[in-house]
Amino acid sequence: PRSTLFPYTTLFRSGYHTSPVTAFLMTLFNARLGWWFPNPRRGVGSKLSPSFSLAYLTAELFGGASDKTPFVMVSDGGHFENLAAYELIRRRCKVIVISDGECDGSYGFEGLGTLIRVCEVDFGCRITINVDDLRAKASADGWSKRRFAVGDITYDTGETGILVYLKASMTGAEDTSVRQYKSSHPEFPHESTGDQFYGEDQFESYRHLGRDIGREVFDDLKNEASLVTAAKKLAAAEKARQSAALLAVAAAPASAR
Repeated sequence: PRSTLFPYTTLFRSGYHTSPVTAFLMTLFNARLGWWFPNPRRGVGSKLSPSFSLAYLTAELFGGASDKTPFVMVSDGGHFENLAAYELIRRRCKVIVISDGECDGSYGFEGLGTLIRVCEVDFGCRITINVDDLRAKASADGWSKRRFAVGDITYDTGETGILVYLKASMTGAEDTSVRQYKSSHPEFPHESTGDQFYGEDQFESYRHLGRDIGREVFDDLKNEASLVTAAKKLAAAEKARQSAALLAVAAAPASAR
């Protein structure tokens, strides 16, 4: 069984899914994706990292890290589930906000699909969400129609939750600087993560896009009493939008469908 230690992105879990050869080579060439932190089960002492790291480095080298040691390796999470929502589903959160910035130029939604599958298998949890409007070329001019979607979560206990899903995508309404960067870098906002050395124009373009998406979703809800009430309004608006779209399709002449 998978360990229940949080955060879920610790390397002892990823070691379950990552081959020992991969772990060995990544450690050997210092292409390491995490850091050793105090084990939350042991309490947080004065030391924030191991004093003698050879034993931990060896465990990392051979993929043998575990949740039994005073320190655990916390990684970036891409080894197992890339959206950092698995443990939130385990906790049956009422609202989960995901910001998906993975490299997904084909808009295949691999991270979201993986999350839906593993949560259904592991927790008996059903996630339903429509992301068709987020795909590139969803509109006639080749842009995405929207940059976020709202879905429903049904837990195995019958409890429900709301999933607010933000996707790195463009509608063509972004500001001039972002669209200029897009024109000279067609892969944006899904450039390869192989290049970790961001230029200023690249960094600012991603920052502006992320800020604009966040504002689009939450600006009108900033006076709500809680995130739960804000999410309920988003979910209600999403259901109304989808119902209107279905009615429009039904009313359209057959030749226009």
